[in-house]
Amino acid sequence: MHRLAAGNRTGLPVVRIAYGQRGARSIKLAEALIERKGLKDRITFLEQRIHGCATYQEGAEPTEDANQLLQELDTAYAEFGSLIVRINRVNASAVLTDAGVATATVALPEGVPLTELIVRRDLSIRQQNALQRVAQHVRANLSGTRGMRSELRMVTKVDLNQLESQISKLGASARKLDAQIQGANWTIELI
Repeated sequence: MHRLAAGNRTGLPVVRIAYGQRGARSIKLAEALIERKGLKDRITFLEQRIHGCATYQEGAEPTEDANQLLQELDTAYAEFGSLIVRINRVNASAVLTDAGVATATVALPEGVPLTELIVRRDLSIRQQNALQRVAQHVRANLSGTRGMRSELRMVTKVDLNQLESQISKLGASARKLDAQIQGANWTIELI
């Protein structure tokens, strides 16, 4: 949902971002780019926190709930993807002219802009990679052998089967989106 806001004297594109029940607020493109950077940093930090608590010694409790952090990571990726789509919509439709900024949207026949499909694909791949790193971390820490029976072993509360299922779904989604993008690439004329 981008538009030039009434009374927008700068003529700069405006991004409308939804925030839960409070509705949407308009922000400048530069503000959206700053928010995107913040979300990227938050995603990286969540990944590090998941690695830190995904496995722990038997008999001890983890400092944080890895499953809750995985849900937060999923939410952060959804917010990140939504923001990128909105930024790309503005970027794709904003045309700089001598008179200021004008907008015109070009969409695929299905009504979905190509930039949105690219974001969805890239986001699926990025999220899949993050979850694969978590799964690899958990497996590496659980497969360690104990030298003696008295040594504590590592355990996890992360459901690896569920994680692998989510990784597979994200991979399938990325492949499907990539096929749509490649199909569109062969039908769209370069201007």
